[in-house]
Amino acid sequence: MTRTRVIPVRGMTCSGCAATVERGLGKVPGVDRAEVSFATRSATVLGSAEETALLEAIRSSGYEGLPSLSSSIEALLQEPDARPARSRALLAAALTIAAVAATSSIPWLTAVSSFVTLAVPGRMIFVQAWRMALARHAAMDTLVALGAGTAWIHALWAWRQNSDAGGFAAPAMIVTFVLVGRALEESARRRSAAALRSLAARAPRTAHVLRDGKTLVLDADAVQVGDLCLIADGEAVPADGSIVEGSSGFDESLLTGESLPVWRRPGDVLVGGTTNAGGQLVTMRTSAVGGETTLAQLVSLVSAAQSSKAPAQRLADRVSGVFVPIVLGVAVAAWFFGGGAVAAVAVLVVACPCALGLATPTAIQVATGRAAQLGVLVRDAGALEAAGKLSVLLLDKTGTLTTGRPVVESLSLVDGNSGELAARPSEQTEAAIADVLSAAAAVEAATGHPLGIAIRGELERRGLLIAEVERKSLSAAVGGVAGQLADGREVLVGSVAFLEGRGVDCAPGAVTAETYAQRGWTLALVAIDGSLALVLGIGDQIRPTSTRAVRILSQLGIRPVLSTGDHEAAARAVGTLAGITEIHSAESAAGKAERIEALRDTGHVVGMVGDGTNDAPALAAADAGFAVGTATDLARAAAPLVLVSGDLARATVAIELARATLKIIRQNLGLAFAYNLIALPLAFFGQISPPFAAAAMASSSLLVVANALRLRSFRSRLETAFGKES
Repeated sequence: MTRTRVIPVRGMTCSGCAATVERGLGKVPGVDRAEVSFATRSATVLGSAEETALLEAIRSSGYEGLPSLSSSIEALLQEPDARPARSRALLAAALTIAAVAATSSIPWLTAVSSFVTLAVPGRMIFVQAWRMALARHAAMDTLVALGAGTAWIHALWAWRQNSDAGGFAAPAMIVTFVLVGRALEESARRRSAAALRSLAARAPRTAHVLRDGKTLVLDADAVQVGDLCLIADGEAVPADGSIVEGSSGFDESLLTGESLPVWRRPGDVLVGGTTNAGGQLVTMRTSAVGGETTLAQLVSLVSAAQSSKAPAQRLADRVSGVFVPIVLGVAVAAWFFGGGAVAAVAVLVVACPCALGLATPTAIQVATGRAAQLGVLVRDAGALEAAGKLSVLLLDKTGTLTTGRPVVESLSLVDGNSGELAARPSEQTEAAIADVLSAAAAVEAATGHPLGIAIRGELERRGLLIAEVERKSLSAAVGGVAGQLADGREVLVGSVAFLEGRGVDCAPGAVTAETYAQRGWTLALVAIDGSLALVLGIGDQIRPTSTRAVRILSQLGIRPVLSTGDHEAAARAVGTLAGITEIHSAESAAGKAERIEALRDTGHVVGMVGDGTNDAPALAAADAGFAVGTATDLARAAAPLVLVSGDLARATVAIELARATLKIIRQNLGLAFAYNLIALPLAFFGQISPPFAAAAMASSSLLVVANALRLRSFRSRLETAFGKES
């Protein structure tokens, strides 16, 4: 069975290590794809291979693979402690200070302190280098071990020749600078994952569950689907579910990024991890628990995204994969043709490709965590990169620009005898309306489209019961649905084109349909046994933030385009309110996808924001697909970016964050390449000492990580005066 595993990998010290592990995993039978991230120290493997085979492949590559954890939340909260790295760095620093201080007075103490520095705190460097050698690979530890070891042997030879122990300080300083750099880098890396870890920490630990008339305090993992849970003020919601009794305000900032409580009433959905902040006790019934909750899935998907690779990382990976062998050759050349043995050591140490390997994945890691805080779920790093390059953004109407909660504004019954619409509402019999409405609601069970929800809502408002339907007969197509009632009647519900395509004469409803269309309402026609029976005008309010989102898109230089399957009048009414000038109506799912391809052929980078099954092809075809949080499962599956709160304005947040991330990645890659271009020639000709080389190497990695950490404080235009005014 094909599945995706995220396996923690220990022992990696540079992107070359990640490339080595990736190659090893790629050779395992049953592995379809393997991606190894140095930034997250993990391997994401897709395929049917057994986990034991994957762990053995990692071990054969010279590293340690840990069993994949069942929960992404558990994996984040069990991240290894950074204190051992700090302890090794501090011990190495103390020993190096002793070695330098005793150089002139106690030479033997200098030699011993230097050796202990390499053998104790620096032991793992040499052990890992040996493992690499056994696995016939080379990585950062290979370079450092060769550099420090060669420097110590050279110092020992010089001491025996002329009693000068000053050379022992160099290998100790090399190891110390490397260990200090790693400790600082590990600390910075943990900070880069802090956003996602804080999100994981929102998972509740306990729950108050009503069972057999008693209130039990249970572990959140013990809560079952269908349980009744009590949530007092200040308590976290233990699982996904809905309120059955009570009302209160809930802090839903983990979904929306906004801490202002949202008032929830009986029937409203609650998400696990949100907090009761309204002061009232509520009772909820659970619908999803454990790994099936929204929070668990959000953390799992973002963790996978942080391990995925953006296209910008490919160049760095290719360079890092061949860098170590090249450096070894340059070091040999430096010994004989450059600055001698000292220069060779400096080349080995200064040229480690750490900064290059950290440039892209660290920025992606910080950005995806920050995006989750702001209500945007990034499922793939490549989509985030594409979002930063968008020039055109297609927008669906229903559920995207509008709230997705339409209501029946008006309806007109067709007179079955004369074939004409009833002239006045008073002539329409409630019995006939009830019959047609219940039939329409019954077949609408085939779709989760908001228009179907509106029809069922109208049925409930009138206190009517839904008709019995033959479940196997239900089918949904572009523009409508069809089905057969239990009494044998055939029912069609959909657009004019949908009904006419199935032989229904819609002329009797033309006048009313035109009237409804002019009011900007969406049309839904109902036919029973091939005859038009009812015309409905369905209205949907525009989202309060849609106009703001369109204005921000224009400010960003992105062309907003409305593409909807609705008729022209309804599309233009909503588009005009939102401030969109380019509007395309009556577009099918295939038509939207074709429009995206046509725009791409003209050189545009195209995004798509949609909600609903019919948007799935366009979401998949776009360079960056955004599914709003209320989207159907199919739309979510097709979109690599999800706006969790369902707010269109979050798409602008994602785009701004993506642009900021691309800027950071370009800066990081520029810093990494510039460092190596400058440092390597200087080291080759003996202009850099080995200790300085170690410090420079560590500093370049820290500079890249520190630059990426700036994304933690990213703020979008929604938080500025412009965003609020617009």
